[in-house]
Amino acid sequence: MNYVFVEFSIKVALIVACTGMILWVTRTRNAAARHNVWASVMLIMLVLPLWILWGPRARTPVPAFLQPQFNSIVRLTGGPVEPVEGVSPSQVRAKPVQSAPNPRWNWKWLAAGAYLIGVCAMLMRLLIGTVSARRLADRAQLHKGYLTSSSCVTPITIGVFRPLTILPGSWMEWSSQQLDMVLAHECEHARRRDPLVRWLALFNRAVFWFHPLSWWLERHLSFLAEQACDDAVLACGHDPRDYSEYLLEMQRAMIRSGKRLSLVGSAMPGSFLSKRIKRIFEGPRLLRASRKRVALAIAGSVITSGLLAAATVPVAPSLRTRPPAAQAVETKWAGTWKLNKVKSDFGHDPRIQSMLDSVESITLKLEPASDGVILKGDLIGTNPNMRQHTEFALKFGVPTNGKDVSPILAVAYPATVNMVPISNNVLNLTITYLDGSGTQTLRFEVSSDGNALTEFLPPPDALRIAFDRQF
Repeated sequence: MNYVFVEFSIKVALIVACTGMILWVTRTRNAAARHNVWASVMLIMLVLPLWILWGPRARTPVPAFLQPQFNSIVRLTGGPVEPVEGVSPSQVRAKPVQSAPNPRWNWKWLAAGAYLIGVCAMLMRLLIGTVSARRLADRAQLHKGYLTSSSCVTPITIGVFRPLTILPGSWMEWSSQQLDMVLAHECEHARRRDPLVRWLALFNRAVFWFHPLSWWLERHLSFLAEQACDDAVLACGHDPRDYSEYLLEMQRAMIRSGKRLSLVGSAMPGSFLSKRIKRIFEGPRLLRASRKRVALAIAGSVITSGLLAAATVPVAPSLRTRPPAAQAVETKWAGTWKLNKVKSDFGHDPRIQSMLDSVESITLKLEPASDGVILKGDLIGTNPNMRQHTEFALKFGVPTNGKDVSPILAVAYPATVNMVPISNNVLNLTITYLDGSGTQTLRFEVSSDGNALTEFLPPPDALRIAFDRQF
């Protein structure tokens, strides 16, 4: 999972960088067009983790001079790496993994706890803002055709699905020109569905609060939305100087009141007011971006984001890691084990006791494979002519057909064997007999010190067969 976080963070940074480059190349300066492009990036960021986990993947060639950097990232994350074509599992030799204590709490648990605490806090803040906005809309009164609330100091547009513009109680003191500017600005917010985009940006920031770009996207989308509405007001023919003065007036009124509503909506003074006024006074660049240019920028951003989301990094075979189950087998199970009759409990079945009396020793050898384990068994009887050697390959979770399996697996005739790791210390082997007589599940357990291996057979046999590790 830590690899998913690292891959997500890297890909988001690359998507944002490529989108900025696309906007620069296409010379897209219109605020509304840029807002649409960055909103699409925000939506891609929301679905990117799902794509990384379950979406289609594509192999991406990496230039030779970048390969060491990518390899070092893989080493640090220790995450799953896509297999390299042309290299069989038998050709890959993983480094031995030494057993380590498994503390109840480690840094992964602490990181996961910190992440969940941050998400809960941010989502609670978003929920409070959403409920407050809904409550403000319910309490607003209709006066002369406009919704009015004494709780508002400046005009605000709220409502994720049904945008509503609410004016402050002092709106009746405004001139007709100021009222026209305010309505032009707020109606543009409602037409563009800016409250919905802002809510999604806040949700994105809450889920990915650990990534700086989620905070930047939320602020930048808010800034571009205000710029787009400023452009709409000026496009109606209003004087830039008068409009800037009204914006400053509302900002001063908000400062004097000392109120700051935590709502999910768009207040007219908005954010980055100084930059907006500077832009207005310098001469608004009402560059009406052509639909082709906007479509080209959005399509380029979406296509680039899709390619980056689906990309995987091929690495050298030496860096490929085994599945966690294979590592568990290599750590706990690999080696040579010899039957210990004294520690074993064979029950009271005279047939089993007779068979064991004729057995001198049973030796098992477990060798880890890339997707399972190779089991080798040697049985030596008291009779010099009684010798048996079996070799059996088992894959994790894949039933394997087999005949002449070692007697220690209790398979006396053809059957399929399915091996499933239950934990680092326990393996379950489910045996399904091909004659239709049923199934049997055996449990193999390694002691915590790794020196004893025990096979448990289910009732009615209920046998316990012990092995000691041979050094």
